Amino acid sequence: MGRIAKLPPEVIRRIAAGEVIERPASCVKELIENAIDSGATRIDVDIEDGGKKLIRVSDNGCGILKEDLPLAVERHSTSKIKSEEDIQRVLTLGFRGEALPSMGEVSYLEILSRSEEEDTGGYIKVIGGEVVEFREAPRQRGTTVVVRELFFNYPARRKFLHSSRVEERYIRSEILPKLIAYPGITFSIRYGKKIERYYSGGIEERMIQVFGREFFTQCAGFFEEEDDVKVWGFVCFNPEGPLKKGFIFVNRRNVWHHGIHSLFSFPGYIVFIEISPEYVDVNVHPSKREVRFVKEEKILELVERGLRRLSARTGEGERKEMPEIFTEDLEKLWQLHGTYILAETKKGLLIIDQHVAHERILYEKLKKGKVPSQRLLVPIVLELSPHENEIFKEMLPHLERTGFVVKELSGGTWVVEAIPAVIPSLSPEAMREMIDDAIREGKTRIKMFDEALKIIACRGAIKAGEKLSREEMKTLIEELFSTSHPYTCPHGRPIIVEMEIREIDKKFGR
Repeated sequence: MGRIAKLPPEVIRRIAAGEVIERPASCVKELIENAIDSGATRIDVDIEDGGKKLIRVSDNGCGILKEDLPLAVERHSTSKIKSEEDIQRVLTLGFRGEALPSMGEVSYLEILSRSEEEDTGGYIKVIGGEVVEFREAPRQRGTTVVVRELFFNYPARRKFLHSSRVEERYIRSEILPKLIAYPGITFSIRYGKKIERYYSGGIEERMIQVFGREFFTQCAGFFEEEDDVKVWGFVCFNPEGPLKKGFIFVNRRNVWHHGIHSLFSFPGYIVFIEISPEYVDVNVHPSKREVRFVKEEKILELVERGLRRLSARTGEGERKEMPEIFTEDLEKLWQLHGTYILAETKKGLLIIDQHVAHERILYEKLKKGKVPSQRLLVPIVLELSPHENEIFKEMLPHLERTGFVVKELSGGTWVVEAIPAVIPSLSPEAMREMIDDAIREGKTRIKMFDEALKIIACRGAIKAGEKLSREEMKTLIEELFSTSHPYTCPHGRPIIVEMEIREIDKKFGR
């Protein structure tokens, strides 16, 4: 008798449900997306015990026809697509028809809904994948979905859920992108006894509701449009500010895209991309978290252009702030462990990482170009593969503009005779790393060159543990605050940590 056997249907359903519903936050995400797709203008969310005990999502959307309720809890049943071609044009957040059946498989699931086409609504209850009740029920137009005792019949999965506080944190991280992307929807969210309300309005009002009024004092916006693509958003220049992570929205769907993320040198940003759905593949990953673009290079260049213009617009404003924050013209400076510079300010103290501060200064000098060269006593020889050779040739004009002197000996063999004078030294390993990282990280020629500059700046910057004189520290700070973005290094790491005197007083119980 053979060893391979077909799995029973109930086991297949249980496995599939576990792929779609990982934790309470998965349910909240799917149910809110269904509510948004229904055209709701108000969504109410109730969470108890971190979603382990109860999740309830109610909306005033189009509702579900009573006769469709049994289909709604069957796998791969959906009203959002009809054919394979529809997948290429999908604008709804959900379309696979897996969420509700998966919830019904691993919880006590109840759905109460009424379509505007019907005078009365319908109610259906599913326990462990079996429909146990289906009847007429009164309701205003819209849908309420209740998920109770998640994973009640899946003890192994339930055992691995975290505490209510941690699961609530996961839920918040799923709700936050929806709050940002849909300011026209009113959200009411109850976590136990605590209720949070976000009223409908414009994007500006929603940003203030979510991040606080300081958002627009520490963040700036950008906008670019070309043909049928729009790119716009916000960047937070202060790593200690209200926006501490990046959000990418494609047609208001929150996604991850490494190429776009790598363009931002600040950890906090929001970028919206509006593009015809036929140019986006949202079916790359089961969670629909990642996307592919048909016009990827154009999108990356638009984002990059918007950031360049934003940098030019805001750079002068940042330079003017430096003299106002320090006391006694930068006289009170100390070095800590040969790594950090401590500077007294009017409000307290700045702690500056000397390596990443110098990295930011070098990066901007290199990017501006026209840097003088210094000859190497021992030239660097590079042996490149055919693919690397093509990439290197594309980067070469940019490298020469920053002070590199490079000559080709033969196909794939290059000699680096001089490097930018702002860099004390550069090893063959660093050159190889620069080329490898530029190829791996970059998509456009401009982006590959930018990655190369980041590596050069990092390698050439003052190292941790290097002693600096008071005059050297003062010069470093002055040069740092003359850059466009003094608070973050080119790789997005913080350069400065601020401590107000009241924080220090609090530590000492004053």
